[in-house]
Amino acid sequence: MKNKPPKKELKDYLDHLQTDDIVAATQEARRKSMWVLQDQGITAMAILISNVIAEAIDHPEMLTEKTLYATDLR
Repeated sequence: MKNKPPKKELKDYLDHLQTDDIVAATQEARRKSMWVLQDQGITAMAILISNVIAEAIDHPEMLTEKTLYATDLR
């Protein structure tokens, strides 16, 4: 039967733990994730706008009907 090494606890790693590095790494990860979210939002808006423009080009009569209807409401 093999002897298992003793189970390590958090206090065994405290000498190696560098909190400044963890805080800096967490802040950097947060900055990167926010940048990615903003980039995805800009991309989603660009796709939406391009779909609206493409739809207006493919079906200009729909745009004209909606514009005329909107002016009748004023």
